[in-house]
Amino acid sequence: MRFTPEMITEYSKTSKIYVALDNEVVVGTLRVDKNMYGGENDYVFLTIFVLPEEQGKGIGRLLIESAEMRVKAIDAKTVSIPSSVMAHGFYHKLGYEYINGKEPNLDGLIWVKKNIAL
Repeated sequence: MRFTPEMITEYSKTSKIYVALDNEVVVGTLRVDKNMYGGENDYVFLTIFVLPEEQGKGIGRLLIESAEMRVKAIDAKTVSIPSSVMAHGFYHKLGYEYINGKEPNLDGLIWVKKNIAL
């Protein structure tokens, strides 16, 4: 899926969006939403994207850590991420565990989850 500025703008109407900037250029995004399949204190991180030429510079880690701090402050218990096949190892290194193994589901996603309750 390709994320467009219009999509991000639409998501911002109902979600918290984190944006990483480099000299006023957007180089990464992360969207925080309630996990509709979880409980009251369960969240999901979506629309996680870092420009390919900016990957490996810690931008994704910073986006994840910033969003985790935000949801911890509002009493979150868990965070889930629907990961692409390419990114699940990155999330695993950040402490996310596989929900149903490393094989993609029918949507081509590998779900990971982290308990972040204090």
